[in-house]
Amino acid sequence: MYFEPGFHKSTILIEDNLSVGLAVNSASVIGVSIGKLIENITGDDFNEREKMVYPGMLTTPLPILKASQLELLSIFLQARSDGLCIVIPFSKLAQSCKTYNEYCEKLSIVDKESIENIELSGVGLVGPEDTLEELTGSLELYD
Repeated sequence: MYFEPGFHKSTILIEDNLSVGLAVNSASVIGVSIGKLIENITGDDFNEREKMVYPGMLTTPLPILKASQLELLSIFLQARSDGLCIVIPFSKLAQSCKTYNEYCEKLSIVDKESIENIELSGVGLVGPEDTLEELTGSLELYD
């Protein structure tokens, strides 16, 4: 997806019962994925006069919202089915693994019917502003 400011919006939803450490971990992992997947959402690197290079950052707000496990799953399923948004799930399964390879191995044996039963820690969404507002407009900022 090519991010168009003024048309697209991005947000991260975090499960409201996570510890602070797990919530921060979820948001950071989802944020990295958003930066990797979405073209034009980050700016160019910036060189300041002392020659320090500051990597490009997000050029748009990225609100972090809190949601119950039920709200996360519902929004995840709606966003995934409408095809208008990039949907980045992050699961408690992922947080239970020590390595990326362990995560991939465990996820590869989950059948299609069970994938919707995996508990989510968070979900990243990038898509049309009106779609994201409809999906997440009732959620509060994570505090």
